[in-house]
Amino acid sequence: MANMVKFIGVVFIASLLFSGCGGRQTYYQQPQIEKVSMAEIEEYEKQYLIEYEKLKSKYADNYIVRWVQPKNKKEACKVYVGTQKNNDHTMDSSYRLYWDGGCKDGFAYGLGREIENGTMKNAEQIGIYEKGMAKNYCTIEDRLTNFQAEGTCSYDHNISDYGVLTNIIDSKGDISITYRAGSMGTPNKPALLKYSSPFQDVIYYQKETPVFVYRISDFTKLPNDEIKYTFELLTKDGKPHGYGFATWKSGGYGALEMANGNELREVLLPQEYFDKANLIKKEIDEAAQKAEYAQQQALLIKKQYKAKICRNSVKVNFMDNRDYKEICNEDKKWAKIQEKIKIKRSELDAIYAKQQEEAEAKAQQQRRQQEYARQQAQANNQRGWDAIINGLNSVTNSMNQANQANQNTLNNYYMNNMNSMIMQNMMNSQRKGWY
Repeated sequence: MANMVKFIGVVFIASLLFSGCGGRQTYYQQPQIEKVSMAEIEEYEKQYLIEYEKLKSKYADNYIVRWVQPKNKKEACKVYVGTQKNNDHTMDSSYRLYWDGGCKDGFAYGLGREIENGTMKNAEQIGIYEKGMAKNYCTIEDRLTNFQAEGTCSYDHNISDYGVLTNIIDSKGDISITYRAGSMGTPNKPALLKYSSPFQDVIYYQKETPVFVYRISDFTKLPNDEIKYTFELLTKDGKPHGYGFATWKSGGYGALEMANGNELREVLLPQEYFDKANLIKKEIDEAAQKAEYAQQQALLIKKQYKAKICRNSVKVNFMDNRDYKEICNEDKKWAKIQEKIKIKRSELDAIYAKQQEEAEAKAQQQRRQQEYARQQAQANNQRGWDAIINGLNSVTNSMNQANQANQNTLNNYYMNNMNSMIMQNMMNSQRKGWY
């Protein structure tokens, strides 16, 4: 069996460098924040690359090839099986390999399926074989790890395969699905993978090695999120370690230096680092396009194979015939999965809509409280002016009563001065913000 998944460096981890909370910060507008150089940025990468170089030969030396004779074939009909020195599954006493295609010159030949079973093995591969190997394209399904793959089959661990891997976990009334599309990588070349799921709107682009990962997170499909993209340098454990940034939908960016998931400082970044991020995304986009084309070609071969064996007249005796022909029911199985996807997505959309409704209701409540506070402040301010006027009028009346002989003169005097005091108080109150 071809080793399509020769290397996938790090499993998908949904931690984010920036959450978008706390409002937008355009760090480039803050001159007190230090600008770093590409030389400083690359110091983190140099450490990773030194470790990566040490591991390359280890990964390459661990890859071995076994030519396995199918248990159900009497004539020589060897099949190529890629495995590892430190974990050679073909040496397991319970290991069995079956081949339902033809044989030619001692090797598996033609359209067929190889089936591997063992203590920790339950996988199959479909392709058009020559000299014991699937030619150009194949499909793989591993029932133990719940993944299926469709794409190229190079059989060379120095050549990266392109394909689409689907992980489906359907158990305990719940279902989760993750798609990975792109270049699977080799011991000498990083994997270039685009991650997606029908249950989330964030898309992840990852350039993966066994030591570190570049990850771009795309939030453009989330209309209520301020973040547009994030770019991170991650350890093999998925912790941000190095320089990363987030760009905002409204413009600008924020950047941090991180160490093992902990924030060290805010920084300004050179344009070259953004150019590098764009180049990585372009690499992954191109790899994903090649993967999708390879998937289509592989699925055509699988379709042709199913037309060959999914007939009532086709039966086998080297294994349970129902298990052998289970592949003929996968369209019905996939229809059920699609229905589960539809139901779960509807549930998630309902939860999201409710959260949005609650968030909007909370925002409206805050706006009402602010408006009420503003009106109260205005009312209190007005009551203050009324009290001043009433007090001044009271003083005026008292003085009028005390000085009847000079009423007109005194009244005119005090009223003129009172008006000046009121105007001055109003000006002072406006300067202090009491309104």
